[in-house]
Amino acid sequence: MVATAARPLPLAPPVTGVAAGEDLPPYHVPASHFLVSLAWLACGSAGLVLVSPSLARGAWMSPGTAATVHAFTLGWLVTSAYGALYQLAPVVLGVRPKSLRLAPLVLVLHTLGTGLLVTGLGLWNPVCIAAGWTFVAVALAIWTWNIGVRIAGAPRARLIAAHITAAYAAFWITLGLAGVRIGNAMGWWMVAREPLVAAHVQLAAVGFAGVLVMGLGSRLFPMFLMNRNVSEWPSRWCGAFALAGVLLQVCGWLGAIDQLVWAGGMMTAAGAGLFLLQAARWVRSRARRTLDHPLQQLIAAFFLLAATLVVGLACLAWSRPQLIATYGILLIVGSITLVIGAVYGRVLPFLTWLERYSPRAAGRVTGPKATELLPKWSTGLTTSAWTTGAVVLAAGTGAGWPSVAVAGAVCFAIGSITGAQQYLRLVVPALRAGARSA
Repeated sequence: MVATAARPLPLAPPVTGVAAGEDLPPYHVPASHFLVSLAWLACGSAGLVLVSPSLARGAWMSPGTAATVHAFTLGWLVTSAYGALYQLAPVVLGVRPKSLRLAPLVLVLHTLGTGLLVTGLGLWNPVCIAAGWTFVAVALAIWTWNIGVRIAGAPRARLIAAHITAAYAAFWITLGLAGVRIGNAMGWWMVAREPLVAAHVQLAAVGFAGVLVMGLGSRLFPMFLMNRNVSEWPSRWCGAFALAGVLLQVCGWLGAIDQLVWAGGMMTAAGAGLFLLQAARWVRSRARRTLDHPLQQLIAAFFLLAATLVVGLACLAWSRPQLIATYGILLIVGSITLVIGAVYGRVLPFLTWLERYSPRAAGRVTGPKATELLPKWSTGLTTSAWTTGAVVLAAGTGAGWPSVAVAGAVCFAIGSITGAQQYLRLVVPALRAGARSA
């Protein structure tokens, strides 16, 4: 499990018959995605400060809230997923994109579409929303043709490939529901607004983000923790339960069948519970006893997921608007953001070290270690601010206290700004050095 210069990523054995590093994309491919996603994180965090009083009053479907949520989901989450899978798919699954030249095109189209969507939602301009939806859908279609279909037929790590494929299938359904909502806003047809929005958000947050984290996490999280051999049977079932539950809930909301919503919610909770059980096994049997800041973010994400599970079950019995908003904050702003942050803290310094300081990159063995590329004070501040901010924001929202919610949002934004600047200082010089050498 120890990284060496001869193995670009300690995630899986090298692809058979391929020299070390030849199966990986150039550094600028994942790095450019990560930089764009960090910009969206900053935008979403700023929007969170503005909409936090409304969230504490239960206005979880307001235009500002919708714009902020999409900055986090389409901007921060999906852009990060695109970049990470270009890097991880060759190593973990043994598949590569048909053409890496399409990666910048997908990034541009997705970023443009996300920008139009966020702007259109904030100003409530259906034409702008529709244009953004089109760009995002085209970007997803190109990505699916370029690498998604290859992931579906991956020659190894079939369980992880199945999770990724299921997550992107949920993404397609989410886009379909968004299209229905856009048509509703334009007056083309009439569909009940609240059930449609609930189905859309749950599919995006749990069906896409949750299932993707469960799949990739089954490889990444044990590696981060230097996990000893432990039974991983919960990992085989958590994603299936979660996705099946979400689909039942979607059918229940759209068909106005409360029994399906309740049954789906219980299945989704079972999937989350199985994942938390697996996470507890990873943490308990870890060989890495000292928890650095990325690992602290990961552990905090597990605790926030447990809180999300409790609040989600409460929402089944009591659909109070502030409670629904609290559920979304704990899941999207809290648990998912901290998971992505933990992955950034582990993977991005290592990739940058390979690009700038490894023997094959610099022709020498001297230089800082990958773990020394990020200053401890900034990663510590990011970890504390994100965790504290998410908890305070969720508590203020659930209790209906706008001032407390604002304080939590400001604290979370400080963590996002600190985290973004530390990665900018890490990645931008490496990109410039790569451009000069090219």
